[in-house]
Amino acid sequence: MGVLGDKLREARKGKGWSLAQAEGAIRIRQQYLVALEKEHFGEFASEAQIRGFLRAYSLALGLDPEEVLELYDAEPRKVSHRPGIPRPRSLSPWSVMNLFILVVILIIIGIMGAHVASRQATPVATPTATTAPVVRTRAVPRYTLEADLDYNGHVVKATQQLDYVNKTGDTIKELVFNVFPNHTEGIFLLQSLSAEQPEEDEAAPQLEYALNGTNLRVTLPSPLEPQEEVTLFLDFSLNLPRMSPYLEWGNGSLGYTDRMVAVGNWYPILVPYKEGQGWSAYPYHVIGDPYVSEVADYEVQIVAPSAVVIAGSGEEQRVGNRWIYTISQARSFAFAASDQYALSTEQAGNVTVSSYHFPFHEPSGADALVAASEALNLFQELFGPYPYSTYRMAEVDFPGALEYSALSFLGDDWYGDHSGGYRSRMTSQVVRQAAHQWWYEVVGNDQAREPWLDEALATYSSLLYYERLHPDLAEWWWDTEVESYRPQGQIDRPIYAFMDGRSYVNSVYRRGALFIRDLRERMGEDEFFAFLRDYYDSQGQKLSTAQDFFSILGRHTAVDTSLLVEEYFGP
Repeated sequence: MGVLGDKLREARKGKGWSLAQAEGAIRIRQQYLVALEKEHFGEFASEAQIRGFLRAYSLALGLDPEEVLELYDAEPRKVSHRPGIPRPRSLSPWSVMNLFILVVILIIIGIMGAHVASRQATPVATPTATTAPVVRTRAVPRYTLEADLDYNGHVVKATQQLDYVNKTGDTIKELVFNVFPNHTEGIFLLQSLSAEQPEEDEAAPQLEYALNGTNLRVTLPSPLEPQEEVTLFLDFSLNLPRMSPYLEWGNGSLGYTDRMVAVGNWYPILVPYKEGQGWSAYPYHVIGDPYVSEVADYEVQIVAPSAVVIAGSGEEQRVGNRWIYTISQARSFAFAASDQYALSTEQAGNVTVSSYHFPFHEPSGADALVAASEALNLFQELFGPYPYSTYRMAEVDFPGALEYSALSFLGDDWYGDHSGGYRSRMTSQVVRQAAHQWWYEVVGNDQAREPWLDEALATYSSLLYYERLHPDLAEWWWDTEVESYRPQGQIDRPIYAFMDGRSYVNSVYRRGALFIRDLRERMGEDEFFAFLRDYYDSQGQKLSTAQDFFSILGRHTAVDTSLLVEEYFGP
């Protein structure tokens, strides 16, 4: 072991923790904690995973994460990460998983026996009951979700457990959630909300709450002091609406058609908390993304009919008709499901990229896979590491595109209109959605009040893709996606300032891209890309603001940008 490993090990022992206790406190497997303490960094899938685990472990141990990362960076080392496992392309999902399913089923049978069988039809959460706040060291909230998908009936029945630690300096008396499905009456039904795990055949004491539109305010059983933890248990159901081919933005995230269901923005999720100010709730709006979330850890199980294929966020396991997902430091969990999906996969370095598409769009699905893999590799080079080992794209029946953690929904019109090659609006959309994994997912922002921070950067990142990889089409892309629309308006307006999608996209996406272009020209190439890398690295897992953007920009240029800012943001 070196200095870094010794520091971690001594800090853990100083807290009186065994490795098992450390695993329980921060939900990082012992094998990875051992690897960190022994500095066996080759055990990890990526550089991003190493840095993320070091940050989480140091916070749990009471160490300064920046000092720990400095120790990691100080010693040159050659790390050979575990390679991803290449999968054959254009395979049925069944053939890919057959051997894995057999092994996992044998293990589960040996360990759990009849218990698993009894849980196949109706998933039930089995967390440890929490009746009063206790002190914990969890770095981020944890969502444990179990969903039973009635595919043909278009209903989702779910249980949710939230483990939340008050990391603020305030005493918190309530938790506030965004419940996006409740923007329309009849979709979301909250059946139970308690701070105690329900016993079999016995209802747990219910908490007081108020659900008004998309805002759910829950009164805690007792005030939550700093560093104390509370666990909530929720039961709810969703009556999925039929999706309209004309719906865009979040309205296309949740619903069904005759061949698929989309389940995005579907569960109660905490809104951000600002110390000294309280919870930041967001009203529903038909334009843009009226939801903002901090990062959290997710453990999700979905039970679906055996013929249905699920495309979700994070690491995936399948046991019979139960799909199991885990993802850490993520802003959301979403999934799409279909009994018609075809699957193709490709490796982009250590990332397994998967394309779920309808069989009649096989060529388009294959082209989307190639473009997404190219974009992931390029953006890691330009901005910084991608934090997950998987990235999935799912074709859905609505006209737009939506980004989630390690997952994108892409409308079927993009696939249907694609004629092949890179001179394609579908390819452009695939690349922009991949860029959102950097600008929205890792570097978060207030998508409702400052949407330009992710949308302008994601749009401009598409130009960088064409410049670097397909330079003969860069001018075509810029004219087609930006200049031809002659975008107008201030770029920093909130979504609530817009009542139609075209003016919103023109101002925030396209004119935002013009601002990034002009900023690049004034700064120079080296300074511009150094700024983007610094912005990504320093704002990772945070909710960045315009103030953060310009503060970090000032570290990389002495050029006066005040006139440029006035031009695009107003006086």
